[in-house]
Amino acid sequence: MVGLFFDSNRTGNYEIYGMSLPDGAVAQLTNDTRFDSFWPKLSPDQSQILFHRTPRGLHDLNFTAASTWRMMINGSGLTRLLAAATDEGGNEHGWTLHGHVEWHPDGQRLVFAVGLPGQPFTQLAETNSAAQSPRMLTSEAAHHIDPSYGAGPAPIVFSRSSMAASQGSLIVYALQAGGGAIPLTGGVDVGQFGFDYDPYFSPDGDSLAWLRISGPTGMGPATSDIMPLDRNGGVRNLTGGRITTDAPYGSINSKPCWGRDVRLIAFHGSRNGIDAGFRLWMLDPFAAEPHLTIQQLDVGQPAGNEYPN
Repeated sequence: MVGLFFDSNRTGNYEIYGMSLPDGAVAQLTNDTRFDSFWPKLSPDQSQILFHRTPRGLHDLNFTAASTWRMMINGSGLTRLLAAATDEGGNEHGWTLHGHVEWHPDGQRLVFAVGLPGQPFTQLAETNSAAQSPRMLTSEAAHHIDPSYGAGPAPIVFSRSSMAASQGSLIVYALQAGGGAIPLTGGVDVGQFGFDYDPYFSPDGDSLAWLRISGPTGMGPATSDIMPLDRNGGVRNLTGGRITTDAPYGSINSKPCWGRDVRLIAFHGSRNGIDAGFRLWMLDPFAAEPHLTIQQLDVGQPAGNEYPN
C-alpha cells in the first residue's frame, strides 16, 4: 500500500495505519499494545516506514522514552534501529532523547533532533539510513528542533529558539553547507511569543510550509495555522485561522506534509466541539483561497488520527 500513512489511537493505544487513496481503505500496520507507535515516515523509494515508539500512554510527550523503528510498508520486517535513553542499556549514541526522524531524499541519511548528556539544549544530528554513524550538525546555545531535508539544493531546515531559554519564540532556519544557519521566518508577524515550527520544503524545493502558533504562550487559546513561503518571499495563511465552532477544521491545524505531486498538503486538525481527537485533511496550497479547498481524508473513520505522511 502506497498512499497516506498516519497514526491513530482508535484501539486504545497509538498504532501506525496506511490509507490507500482515493478509495480510503485503511490497514493497520503495527500491533503492539505495550507501545504508542507514531510519526510514520515513508522512505523516498516508498518501500519502508520509519516511526517512533514510547511506552503506552506517553505518546509524543516524552522523547527521553522514544525509540526509533523501521518496517516495510506492509508492516513486515519490524526492526528497532535506536533504543530510548530510558531503555535498559540506554541509547546507542548516548543521546538523552531523540525524535522527529526524517529521511534524506536520497534515502541514505536520516536527521534527528537529539539531546546530549549534560547539555540543556536540543541539537541536530545526522546518521546513515540504519541510524548509525552519527555526526552532529549544530552546537549553538539554543534549542534546535523539527529538522527536515529539502529537495535538490535546498538545505536542512529546522526551528530554533530565538533566545537561550525554553520559552520564547521559535523561528525557522536553514542550515548552510559551510556551517551556520540563516533565518527564513521571523519578523513576519511572529511577535515576541510566536512559534514557527515543523518546516518542510515542497518536493521540488520551490516552497516551504510550516506550522505557526500565535498567542501569549503558544498554548491554550492560541491559534495554529499552516503557512507557506515561496522563493519570492511571499507568505500566506493556508488554513485561514478558523477558530469558530462551525469551522470544519477547528482551531488547531498541524504538521504539514507535502503530497508527492506537490499540489497538495495533508495535515491533521481539530474540529471544535465535534470530535474528541484530530482528523486528517488536505488542501491545495496554490489555490487563490487555499482554506476553501480543504477536504477531509478520513471520512467514515474514527477520530484520533494524526501525523499524516
